Amino acid sequence: MDDKVRTSAAHAAITDDEAALPPPSRAGWLWRGMVALALLIGAVFVWRLMLASAERPRPRPPHERPAPVRAMTVRLTEARPQWTFYGRARAARKVQLRMPAGGTIVRLAKGLKAGREVAADEELVAIDDLNARARLNEALAARKEIAARLAEAKERLVHDRKALENARDQLRLAEHELARVRRLLKRRVAAQKALEAAQLRVKQALSAVQQREAAIAAGQARVQQTEAVLARQDWVVKRARRALRDTVLKAPFAGVVARADLAVGQQVTPNEPLVILIADTPPRIEFTLSEGFYGDLAAAGEKLLGRPLSVHWRTGAAALSFAGRVDEVTPEVAVKSGALTVRAALSDPRRARRLPPGAFVEIRMRGPRSHRVALIPESALQRDDEVFVIADGRLKAVRVEIAGYVGGKVAVRGLPDAARVVVNRLAQPREGRKVRVLP
Repeated sequence: MDDKVRTSAAHAAITDDEAALPPPSRAGWLWRGMVALALLIGAVFVWRLMLASAERPRPRPPHERPAPVRAMTVRLTEARPQWTFYGRARAARKVQLRMPAGGTIVRLAKGLKAGREVAADEELVAIDDLNARARLNEALAARKEIAARLAEAKERLVHDRKALENARDQLRLAEHELARVRRLLKRRVAAQKALEAAQLRVKQALSAVQQREAAIAAGQARVQQTEAVLARQDWVVKRARRALRDTVLKAPFAGVVARADLAVGQQVTPNEPLVILIADTPPRIEFTLSEGFYGDLAAAGEKLLGRPLSVHWRTGAAALSFAGRVDEVTPEVAVKSGALTVRAALSDPRRARRLPPGAFVEIRMRGPRSHRVALIPESALQRDDEVFVIADGRLKAVRVEIAGYVGGKVAVRGLPDAARVVVNRLAQPREGRKVRVLP
């Protein structure tokens, strides 16, 4: 109880003393602020000095786990690789049949549709031929009329030639009579009047001969003119006959119809495609050969034309193989593709009929002998034409050139001898990655 009284008395005394002190001046407050700022600046300076002189910890290098790979040591050798290409079976002959004339279809071959087999010269489509037949009849009638005029002109010419012979005979007789009268006149047996009469008969006979000759010349010209008109009319008749034939569309060769969407009564226009016909012959194989492969053949002195090949057509589980030979090569490299178009004929025509036009096929052909190539499995190709070799325990990318295939392996150029090549697929192939070769 006394302690509490004494404590209360002390607090009261202190409060009285503080109340008795005078308030600080403005200069005092400024002084206190400057001291606080100086202390803060000093503390910051000391902190930065300690931070600069402190030893920094070194970061630990990340732990690199080597990727497990399988590798093989390659040896450079000589090989004759097999080239593989892909192409299509093309129809040997495929044409669009058009009808030069237009009109209404009046007749179709029985069952004319896609897949129907047709014989050579078989009638496929016929249109209304009334107008064409009328033009032909008119042309034939006109030709008969011209031929009759020609026959008449020739008959008249024959008559004029006979009349000319008679006129010449009369002229010879008149000349002979004139000569006889002149002899008699010299012997004073005939009179002058007889001489004048004989001379008149000669002139008349000569005039008759000249008239007949002129008639013959005119008759010959008339015959030539009529012959020219007849020849021109013959061409009119030929065109009319052809126009009549053009009303019927026939198959130019034996084959299979690929398209024919026609019906009786349908109106067709001139030169409109009506039927697509594929020849009933073995298809041909068409594929492209890159400029690089062609250059390899040229460098080895080997020809592409006549080169044997094999064609493989796979449809699900079934597979058909055909032997063939290159028989056509385009003479120039295509600008866009940088390749040549190659066509080949199959050796067995009867068996080749199994291969339908348009089928996607694989073509295999032996290339020239290649030197210093490495044989690697196809799984070693990581990115098309790139493989990885192992150098100092790390991956190194090497670009290679594929020369072909030999016994299920890929023949490549560009690898050094005794190189260690990664043969398995890599999930993340990159240059410099650490690897571990599996036993």
